[in-house]
Amino acid sequence: MVNTSHPVIKKANKADLSCLLTAEQVVKGRLYSFQTVTSSELSQHIRDEIWRIFESNMQVLYHKSSFGWDPPSKRSELFHKLSRFLLIWSIPSGESTSQQLTLQGYSMFRFEREDRQNMIYCYELQIASQARRMGLGAALVHNLECIGRALVMEKLMLTIFRANTDAKQFYILNRFAIDDTSPDSSQGKEGGEEGQSICDYEMLSKLL
Repeated sequence: MVNTSHPVIKKANKADLSCLLTAEQVVKGRLYSFQTVTSSELSQHIRDEIWRIFESNMQVLYHKSSFGWDPPSKRSELFHKLSRFLLIWSIPSGESTSQQLTLQGYSMFRFEREDRQNMIYCYELQIASQARRMGLGAALVHNLECIGRALVMEKLMLTIFRANTDAKQFYILNRFAIDDTSPDSSQGKEGGEEGQSICDYEMLSKLL
């Protein structure tokens, strides 16, 4: 049962996260702008960009999953009032100030308490197709860890589809492990016992 009324979680949900990260960061030799915002602070244009990246990356996986592809439900979850966003923007090169910043990737996360643990739950970590394999996913994970530690969270948690093998490999490389609460985790293997259905998602976590 998710609990958002715990004092530590309530404090985190009221915190100004902008002071917890560096606004401009160099990732693999390139300069990017990092920004934290609440769902209510997003303009319609940025919401559209966030959804465009999500849809491009995840629509096929959702179609093949037990969840199905349900855009209204997913939009409601994505832009929930307690959702926080960590956005990565490209910074235009040269002297031009007329160029618009381009959204390269983002994480949507919330502060929650489950099983007596305060956690930062990463609901989404998405990188635009043109910005993949440039270190931005790892940069998002690192910044989420910093935010979580600063706000006394005990764990960074997320859910992935089993079919998304690239994502699982990425998270394992970033020192995530299958969480004890993940379906089938007690079997210690990919499948369940004979005759038992296999859940098509897993829950990963790392201690902070």
